[in-house]
Amino acid sequence: MVEKRIYPYKVDTVFKFLKDICGKSPFVVKTVDESVHQIIISTRPSLLSYGENIEIIVQPEGDNETLVYIKSEPKAFFNITAKHTIKRNVQSIYRMLEEMLHKNI
Repeated sequence: MVEKRIYPYKVDTVFKFLKDICGKSPFVVKTVDESVHQIIISTRPSLLSYGENIEIIVQPEGDNETLVYIKSEPKAFFNITAKHTIKRNVQSIYRMLEEMLHKNI
């Protein structure tokens, strides 16, 4: 699953909040690349899923806007039951980001 959204905030602000979000459960941070504003996280296996790998890329979009790109894939290609969990995790990241942006700016 791939989803993109644009936010009317500076790239550094959005990236900072995403790093905070990704450090919380159920996510496990694999890598953070400050130079290209990329975060790679994963989720742990559960009863219905082998977990997933999530890549987040944050890019400037114009003067004061930021594009957030989230790509999520199951860790196991045959994990059909993970489809709904993947969508829920991506939506959860966007929801938490929007809440943080509205509270803190």
